[in-house]
Amino acid sequence: MKELKTPKGTKDYLPEEMKKRRAVIEKFRRIFERYGYEEVCTPVFEYLELLEKKANLGEENVKDIYKFQDKGGRWLGLRFDMTTPIARIVASNPNLKKPIKWYYVANMWRYENPQRGRLREFWQAGIENLGLKDEVIDAEILAVTYDALREIGIDDFTLNINSRRLMDKICDYYKIKNRDEFYRLVDKKSKLKRVEWIERLKRFFKEESYFKNFLELMESSANEVWDKIPSLAKEELEYLEKIIDYAKEFGIGERYINPDLSIVRGLEYYTDFVFETYKKGEESLGSLASGGRYDNLIELYGGKKTPATGMAIGIDRVMEIVSKDISVQSSIDVLVCPVDDSFKKEAVRIASILRRNGIRCDVEIRRRLKNKLSYADSLGIKYCIIIGREESQRGVYSLRDMEKKEQYPANLNEIIKKVVRAS
Repeated sequence: MKELKTPKGTKDYLPEEMKKRRAVIEKFRRIFERYGYEEVCTPVFEYLELLEKKANLGEENVKDIYKFQDKGGRWLGLRFDMTTPIARIVASNPNLKKPIKWYYVANMWRYENPQRGRLREFWQAGIENLGLKDEVIDAEILAVTYDALREIGIDDFTLNINSRRLMDKICDYYKIKNRDEFYRLVDKKSKLKRVEWIERLKRFFKEESYFKNFLELMESSANEVWDKIPSLAKEELEYLEKIIDYAKEFGIGERYINPDLSIVRGLEYYTDFVFETYKKGEESLGSLASGGRYDNLIELYGGKKTPATGMAIGIDRVMEIVSKDISVQSSIDVLVCPVDDSFKKEAVRIASILRRNGIRCDVEIRRRLKNKLSYADSLGIKYCIIIGREESQRGVYSLRDMEKKEQYPANLNEIIKKVVRAS
């Protein structure tokens, strides 16, 4: 029989890994809710027309959409991000109270080459803030990202920040015509060898002085780049500087903020502020979190023009970094151990009472008592309740503390109080 495998670009998550992923996701949820965001959930598939409309905006490619026909002949596609369905909701519900602050934890699909930290089925946790355009709102997006990554133990990272409007003004100054192609090349600055990138960059400049000037701008340090931006982009530069100033007020240390003109991701989709987040030493993994402002998307879907900004964290990518540092605890606190089959019914009854009191427990009915205890120890279970003839008759059971290797008699009420207090 042919070996059964998951489809290319997908994977199974077994209990130990799921515990780690859940721990990370719950920390993200707490951070999002701390900032006033509320969770939403949407269908995993949408009408293909809806997905293709955004896919044609640049970052996503139509060919990467998983698409299929239903039994009614309608073309559908699996979502490749969550911004699209959220934009659909907002466009279809113009009376939603604004600002809208929503978050999500969801799986998505893109037909692309699987790589470390990116599968064809992948997971993201993100936020969308719709209804207001203000530097404070964009700075808050950075602050949520900063807090979320630090909450899971990632610290040595940079928030690489740029602006679509700023780049448009720079292109005006240098008389760049084919901007879509130009931006795609700029975006590859860190992905291509310097010699190749420079050679390809030259083709967009008719004047040698403009080329040299732009190259110097692109290779300037974060501290120098602002002073070298053409004066015609003053307004756009000031907006970006205000975002950075507010980000610092949110508590983001200056060392985490990096102005970077090569961040031009999905510029057909974004309208202003954009950012990507990289961990030092793990740049090859790609951006851990990214996002920006997209003020035209709701209108594209037939809604009212609505300012919007947001970000998404790649769960699969951050797990590549933090997974090994997450300690996994047992999924149960108590193992009920009847010494033989004659006490199985009582063991089931006791376990049911424990569960109704909020205690996670299981009944071990297969092994001999010595092996039951060894089994509990191997899983990191905190307590074992031993039920034998004497315990059953007296209603006082042997409670074994697996960490302290101590055992003492206790009735059911005492056991419940002790376990709940220790949890």
